[in-house]
Amino acid sequence: VDLLRATAYPPAAEQDSSTRFLYARYYFSEGTALSLKEAAAFMNYQQALLAYQQKAWSRCQELLARAQQLHAHPMFDVLERAIWLQLANQEASIRESTFYLWQLWEAQAGQPWLDELLRRFDYSVRQINRPTKWQIDSIYQAFQVGFGDHQQAQARLREHYFVLSAQQEADAGHTVQVLNLMDSLYILRPNNAEIQDILAGVMVRSLRKERRFAEGLKRIAYYEQHYPFLKTNPIFQDQHLFYRAEQVHHHFEQENELLGLRCLQEFEQLLEQSGSTPRLAAWVTTAYLAASNFYFRARSYPQARIYIEHALQHAPEDDYLLHRRDVLARY
Repeated sequence: VDLLRATAYPPAAEQDSSTRFLYARYYFSEGTALSLKEAAAFMNYQQALLAYQQKAWSRCQELLARAQQLHAHPMFDVLERAIWLQLANQEASIRESTFYLWQLWEAQAGQPWLDELLRRFDYSVRQINRPTKWQIDSIYQAFQVGFGDHQQAQARLREHYFVLSAQQEADAGHTVQVLNLMDSLYILRPNNAEIQDILAGVMVRSLRKERRFAEGLKRIAYYEQHYPFLKTNPIFQDQHLFYRAEQVHHHFEQENELLGLRCLQEFEQLLEQSGSTPRLAAWVTTAYLAASNFYFRARSYPQARIYIEHALQHAPEDDYLLHRRDVLARY
């Protein structure tokens, strides 16, 4: 009965039924009489069970095939699926294990096999170093064929395909292609928070190679206009803060006080709007430390201390800021 439940063999309505009910329905009810042929099939099944316990999968399949030739019974199907499940979980060969996962899918399309097959799709793409569009499309088409006319599976596969393809284009720096793919995904589920986080992650990924703050801020503005939800997404706004902090740092390093202060004000406005983001402390340190160092070089020590205090309001436990405050206290 444990195998019965593990292989999701009973329909959903029977999954929580009692052990006694499941045993009677899928194995033997009380007083069942067996013919000689059925008894021979059952003996092969018992030997197959023993081989299963010993993890002798090939031997188990061989004995089970003999049983199935003699007689058809649900318990034989359950053991067959259990073997497939064991083989599908083998890590030695992903291709072979995925073959058996497809066997489970063909026997009973749906969960839990759908989630695992989608995970295998992701893995098949991600294990390739810098996959090309052709490679992603080829894997996608193979899984499309496997899922057949199962609409839910095809829809979820399509979402995974758009994400992986967009990540590949993002890594290549192809902004237009990224937006086209993300548009396709966004249309499918425009108000879904999970999809929005995925979109934000892909957008940030497309910006990783862009270290120039001026170009980065242009692309940030373009993306926010295209996808308004990015204005409140902490993952995306974290990247926005990075560019603003770099802008502040640049102008103060160029000894341009007026532009530095103007950009610092813009950074502070964004800081207030964004709230907590993943790397907030780093960008706060970059921006305020640049201002503090500028005034330190100008021997305006009180002003230098003020900006360190501003930074500590947002990153109170930052070791470097605490150290810098101690240093400035001597001046």
